[in-house]
Amino acid sequence: MKAIILIVCLLCLVAVIQTSTAVYFAKSTVTLEPADLVVVFPGGSRRIITGIDLIKDDLAPRFMVISTTAPHLQELLIKNGAPENISTLPGGESRSTFEDVYQTIQTIQDNQLRSAIVVTSSYHLPRAMFLMRASLWLAGQDVSIQGFSVKEEQGFSKNLVQYPNEAIKLWGSIIEMTGQYVSGQLLLDAPILKKVQRVFKEAFLLG
Repeated sequence: MKAIILIVCLLCLVAVIQTSTAVYFAKSTVTLEPADLVVVFPGGSRRIITGIDLIKDDLAPRFMVISTTAPHLQELLIKNGAPENISTLPGGESRSTFEDVYQTIQTIQDNQLRSAIVVTSSYHLPRAMFLMRASLWLAGQDVSIQGFSVKEEQGFSKNLVQYPNEAIKLWGSIIEMTGQYVSGQLLLDAPILKKVQRVFKEAFLLG
């Protein structure tokens, strides 16, 4: 019984810390330093437009959106008035936030980059930043990572359901990260684990 109480308390503590961090990102004004890359994690057009705005502010010479091809990205840059000299990088396919991180780190390593700005929603940013920094540490990479949150049209109150969901999803992301580090393979490549992921989402996530 004591073990169950301890686990519940730990889960609640992580949820409170993660939600508090997300609220901070949602409410705060961030001053960014120029970086080698702006990378947008998938989740809608507002994230992409926010990333393009950062590029237009000369915060990075390279731009990547996970799960988006470089030619399509180039079209978006032209359509939204981005500078012509921006280099677009292919995002690679992704099925989870950890795989977003994995694709980003692969790009950083392949292009010998030293810094990046991660763009995503405020509720998603704490998990994304934790996974980025933990994965870089495990890989022995000294790379500066900054986070920038999208100002959602719906506002904080409309996204309340996302905050407890993120606290739950964090544990799945940690399992993915640990499994990839130990095995050298992406866990979602295994059919049984993809099925477990689907059942887990149906059973525990809200909304």
